[in-house]
Amino acid sequence: MSTLRLFIDNACHKCEKGGFQRKNNLRRHYAVVENVVLDSLDTGKRIPNIPQKYTRTRRKSNADAIMFACPCCSDIFDNLILLGNHIDKHIHEGKTSCETDDLHQEGYSVKVAELPIIEPSLDLQVSPMTTSTISSSMRRTFDDAIIYACQDQDSDKEDKVKSLHILDNMHLRPFAVIDNEGVEHNALAHETVIRRLVSKHGTIHPILPLKRPFGDVESGINLCVKCTPPIDTDLMTIIAQSPYANLLRQRKYERLTDEVCSMMNKDWEFYPQVKYFSAVVLAGSILVNSRNNQALMINTIEMYGRTRCIDQHRETFGKMKDGVVATSHPPPIQTIHHGVWPVLLKGREGHKLVIGTEVSNALVTSSIRLDEKHHASIGGITTNFLLKNMQDSLTCRIFVDTECLNKARTILSNPMATCVSSHGSMISQLRQLRTHFDYATIYTLCRASGPLTSSTICHPYTLFTIAEHDRGRNSPAIIFRSIAVKIMKQGNTATLNKEDVNFDARGKTKEVMDKIRDLIGQNDNIPILNNQNLNAYLEELAKQMMPSIVACNLSVQKQVNAVFDFLN
Repeated sequence: MSTLRLFIDNACHKCEKGGFQRKNNLRRHYAVVENVVLDSLDTGKRIPNIPQKYTRTRRKSNADAIMFACPCCSDIFDNLILLGNHIDKHIHEGKTSCETDDLHQEGYSVKVAELPIIEPSLDLQVSPMTTSTISSSMRRTFDDAIIYACQDQDSDKEDKVKSLHILDNMHLRPFAVIDNEGVEHNALAHETVIRRLVSKHGTIHPILPLKRPFGDVESGINLCVKCTPPIDTDLMTIIAQSPYANLLRQRKYERLTDEVCSMMNKDWEFYPQVKYFSAVVLAGSILVNSRNNQALMINTIEMYGRTRCIDQHRETFGKMKDGVVATSHPPPIQTIHHGVWPVLLKGREGHKLVIGTEVSNALVTSSIRLDEKHHASIGGITTNFLLKNMQDSLTCRIFVDTECLNKARTILSNPMATCVSSHGSMISQLRQLRTHFDYATIYTLCRASGPLTSSTICHPYTLFTIAEHDRGRNSPAIIFRSIAVKIMKQGNTATLNKEDVNFDARGKTKEVMDKIRDLIGQNDNIPILNNQNLNAYLEELAKQMMPSIVACNLSVQKQVNAVFDFLN
C-alpha cells in the first residue's frame, strides 16, 4: 500500500496566512499582528505527530494532502478551524495555570484598586522666555547707530547719506555697548574687530543691518525692519557674522526650553506621537558650540527609539574590553538643555552627530556650518562640526525654529499621528536603514527636514527614495521603493509579488534577485514582514546599493549649498 505525501504548513487560523518557514515566525505573527501571545510547550526539535498513512514532503506542489501545525506543540490538524480550537485550549490552559496560583486563604476578599490609565494626549505649555539682554526692538537700527556714532543726529539728510556712503566704503560697521544701566552706546569698527570684541565681552553686541545698508541700494534683496522677523538676541552674534546672514534673518529662532525638553523625553510606548514631535522640533534647529564659536544648522534629522521593543534599530550599548560603549544618553549632571544631549559618536565609518534624550536618539543626516562657509554635510557621517569632548557638549546650545516648534505642538495633542507631516513626499520621511526589513519599526515615518531644505531635492537619499534619482532606476532601487509603498498602504498584510522582482539585473544583483524569485516560487506573493528569508536577501541588496546612495547624495549637497547661497 503506497503512502500519501503530506505537506505541513505553518499558518495562522485567524487571517489564514500560511507559508511561515518556522514556528518561531508564526508565533511572532500571532504576537505582532493578532495580538495573541503563544509560548512553545516543547523543548528541542519538535517532531510533528504524522499519521502512518502519510510521508512528509517539503514541497507543497507535490503534496497529496495539507495539514496545519500547532505553533505551540507537535500536533497537526486537517483544517484551520480545528487548529484554532486547539490554540484556544493552549490560551485557556495558560490563563488557568496562572489563576490556580492563588495564595489567598479561602473566603479572603481582595479589594481591587482602580489602576491609573495613561492618557496618550499631551499639551505643550510654553512659558514666556526671559533674557537679560535688550530686545532688538529697543536698539538703534544699523543706520541710526552709525549716525549716533558719528554724532550726526542734527545733520541734514544729504550729510547723513554721505556719512553712510563713506563708512560703507571703509568697511566700518557699528556695534553697541550696553552699560550697567542698560543704556546703549555706539561705536564703529571693522567686522573682524567687532567679532573679537563680541566673543570676549558680554556687554558688546553687533548690530544687524535690519535696514538695507547704503551699499545695498542696487541690490534686489529687500530687507527692512517690517519684513524681517525678530531674532533671539543670543543668536545675533552668529547671524551677523554668518555668510548666510540675509537668509537666516528671514527666520525666527528661540532657545530650546525646559518645557520642550520635557516633552521630548516622554515614553514613546505611551506617547507614540513624541517621536514625530521631536523630529519636527529639531529639524531646522541651530547648534552652537560656545567653546569654539562653531554654529551648525540641522537640515535633516532621523529619530530612533532607545529600546529594542520600541525600535529594532535602537542605539547599541553595553560593555567593552576597557569600558562601555559610548552612547548619546544624557549624563547624570546638570546640562544646558535638561535631558537633551548633543554628542559626536565615533563609529566604524566615521563620526555621527547625535542628539540624545532618555527615550530616543536623533541622528543628523544633513547639516551645514553657519559661522563659516563650508559644503553641506550629507549622510549619517558628520565632518563639519566638532564636539570633541564632554566640555564641548556641555557648552553646546540649541536654538529651534519657531515655525517648526509651532507645527510640532499640534502633533502632541494627536496620539494617532503616524508621520511628521501629511504634506509633501511621505516616502521621504522614511529613515535610511540597511537591516531588519522584516520588522515594522523600520517603516516608521520619523525623518524630518527644516523649512529651508523642505524640498525633496534637498533630502538625503535612502534605499526607499533612490529610485527617484535620474540615475537610480535600477532593480534594487525599484524593489525597495515598492516595498515601502506597500507597507504604508497595506500595513502588516503587505506582500511582495512576482511582478515586483521581474526585472533584468547583472552580476551579484542578479544572483540575489533570482533567489528572491525562487523564494516566491509557485506562489503569487510572499509576506514582507516577519519573513526572515526575504530579509536576508534584502540586506544583501542594501549593501550593494550603498555606493549608489553616496554618489547620489553629492547632488543633494549641491542643492543644499545653492539654497543657502540664494540670498547671498
